[in-house]
Amino acid sequence: MSLSKTRIYIFTALLLMFVPMAMRAEEQPTEEEFQAQLQAQEDAKQGAKLLIPDLQVNIPGLNLDNSIVYGEGKEKNECPVGYVCSKTIDSYLNGVYRFAAGASVTFAIVLIMVGGAQYAVGSAAGSIDAGKKRMVNAVTGLVILLSAHAILTFVNPSIASFTGLELEIVTPKEDTSRSTLFGGESVHPGIADGNLLELTPNKYLITNGTQGIHKDVWADFPEVARTFYDKTSKCIDRKWTPFKPNKTGPIGSCQQTGEGIKLKLSSGGRSVQEQARMFYENCLAKGGTCDPITCNPFPRDGSGPVLKDDNKKYVVTNDVLNQFEEGGDISTNEQLKQYLVTYAVNYGKTTCPHNTGFAVDVWPATSANFISFVPHHLQMEQVMQSEGWCRLLREPWHFEYQSNIISKQGTDCNWEIGTMKKWSAAENAFVNFEYWQCPWKVNFKTGQCINERQAVEQLETNPPQ
Repeated sequence: MSLSKTRIYIFTALLLMFVPMAMRAEEQPTEEEFQAQLQAQEDAKQGAKLLIPDLQVNIPGLNLDNSIVYGEGKEKNECPVGYVCSKTIDSYLNGVYRFAAGASVTFAIVLIMVGGAQYAVGSAAGSIDAGKKRMVNAVTGLVILLSAHAILTFVNPSIASFTGLELEIVTPKEDTSRSTLFGGESVHPGIADGNLLELTPNKYLITNGTQGIHKDVWADFPEVARTFYDKTSKCIDRKWTPFKPNKTGPIGSCQQTGEGIKLKLSSGGRSVQEQARMFYENCLAKGGTCDPITCNPFPRDGSGPVLKDDNKKYVVTNDVLNQFEEGGDISTNEQLKQYLVTYAVNYGKTTCPHNTGFAVDVWPATSANFISFVPHHLQMEQVMQSEGWCRLLREPWHFEYQSNIISKQGTDCNWEIGTMKKWSAAENAFVNFEYWQCPWKVNFKTGQCINERQAVEQLETNPPQ
């Protein structure tokens, strides 16, 4: 085989390597999908700019100015609505193909002309056969080059089609992170975005759909709920005989239905911003007495904007109050609230357990309004203690994971189940309240037993915070 024929065959093979092998199937969207795609495209246009490639090696006759477009429909710009169509690659390959084909045809014509010249003067130079062979090879290569596209189109039209990319415009998911919902970013690494994971309700766990805990204990907490569910059952005879509880032993006896009790998560991790707003609304805006119980996110050493007066009530310092027009009218002063929220964030220290993501407020599903069914509450404490959680002695519903305790002075990992610290005005001190001895229910808000034998069916409407 001559060198010229070899060159043409090799060149033709290289050209065929640029041919794409597939074509995207068309799908017709419904009217709703069409409108959604159109809206998504308009939203994308507001915040996105199409970038046209700047080629380092230009191809004669190639123009990529409109190679990337937003879809306006097949009739207008051959791009479906809701898509961004990029014809950069196929335009480039088409340009290369056209340039190479033109160059190859020109090269073949030159070879034919050279072969014709050899053939014409061959009788004198003795090169008639060489000229004839050169022309035959050039024509053969030219036929292969021009027929390759026709052959591939006959076998499968999609093989010989250079098609662009159609990229569907994806509408960004709404940011529902707690930092966005409650303003700013968390100042504690425990609940930085990505560390606080949402707990979803299931057969064993009740949540409001937005509660979350730290990712390090997130995977295990549903198993805590399942253990509690398997351990508990509803009493049907309303006769409860209490035993002094311990970590693993029985806590009492009653006739049971065999139906397990769900665990209810009333509060999980929260940002400092959220904590400060809750404290303002639950404590400061209510005369300084927290209802419900809410942690103070401000400095406790007297250096902050919130102090306790002689009556043990929270008050805002006069220096801060005097900065605002409404003065002491705290309940309606939004500027003051925002000032205190900003102060808590800038304070930069975590003083509240829920700001770590490792603290939870949990109740049996039979509880309501700080009133809990004693047998189920004791069983819940047993489960939480066995799973490595520690309890705030003054709040039998508040638990912190043992390696991340904030309330160190008032939290015990080996607490006496069924006992809490209760304030006694008579003794002016905290005393033990053994609610395990309550015959049926206990009111943790008042620290009293409830003797009426009526099961609580409603869910808690005023959870502790």
